[in-house]
Amino acid sequence: MALSSSFLKKITPILLLAVALTALVMMWMWHDQSGFKPVFGAQEKIVAADMMAVLDAEHIPYRLHPDTGQVLVPEASLGKVRMLLASKGVVAKL
Repeated sequence: MALSSSFLKKITPILLLAVALTALVMMWMWHDQSGFKPVFGAQEKIVAADMMAVLDAEHIPYRLHPDTGQVLVPEASLGKVRMLLASKGVVAKL
């Protein structure tokens, strides 16, 4: 079944709009994630549940990295978060 040129002319603007919207959403999602950094390195052993409990109690936003499971916090508050966790006894185990 061949597509007619009139059908292609009608659907092209819709396809271009869909591609543009997808690109905008992807750029927004990438930009939204870029300001978050891991609290501890991937090799350090830490109980993530303890870390998340402290962050929840202090109302500090965090995210989990989908691949590594690392806890990510806003880059601007990384030092504050590390000091807070240390003061609560949540530290990396060797």
